[in-house]
Amino acid sequence: MKQLSPQNIQQFRDSGYTIIRHALSTEKVELLHEEADTLTNFILNEGYDLTAVLGCIIEPLTCGYLDPAESDEYKTDKHAYIARRNSVLENSAVSSIVLETVARWAAVLLGNPEQVFLMNEQFIVKPPHSAGASEFAWHQDSEYLDPRLQSHSTVACWIALDPVDEVNGTIMVSDLKNPAADPFVVRVPAGSIVFMSNKLRHKSTGNAGRLFRRVFMPQYSLNPLLSLEDDGDAKAIGLAIKCTF
Repeated sequence: MKQLSPQNIQQFRDSGYTIIRHALSTEKVELLHEEADTLTNFILNEGYDLTAVLGCIIEPLTCGYLDPAESDEYKTDKHAYIARRNSVLENSAVSSIVLETVARWAAVLLGNPEQVFLMNEQFIVKPPHSAGASEFAWHQDSEYLDPRLQSHSTVACWIALDPVDEVNGTIMVSDLKNPAADPFVVRVPAGSIVFMSNKLRHKSTGNAGRLFRRVFMPQYSLNPLLSLEDDGDAKAIGLAIKCTF
């Protein structure tokens, strides 16, 4: 397993992002690639428009591929999450990638190498020849949180499952320490990971290529992110799975 260098950690703190090229092994990339294809084929066979309806986002636990869960226990209980997560491909290696391999890097970047919480995961699949429909505008991930939670630090781990560039739908980032500079265009091989702070402004180009472009993006927080419901109960925003090392 590749390690984050001191330069990676400092770049993340200063600029809001850092990159590890070829972070995941070929076997791990192929497994996530298979899962992305399985879920994408399901979505298309069900007649959903991947861009217009889903915005290129496929959440493995809630996209409809799995039967509805009997309870929300899987959102906060690690064992329940693992059982449900591994049932997509009936392969235990998937949850290991999310809760161990990638989570370790996220924990280091968030400042607590011993613990982090998985808060969300999604595939971002851009169909071929969809340049005009599959762009993502400039944004910060914190904008999607309740204003009361926007001060919490989170990290998105943008994992390229295909080689990516500005033609098939990559990301462009605006350096936190130098926002007036030209955006940095990410061009990386499959298996590379772009780690992004939720304060980082970034956008995604559309896919003008002839092939699907697949990315897997788990997101982690230093603490569980909870919202106060009308009944007074605190419930997790998405997921709140503790990962300890």
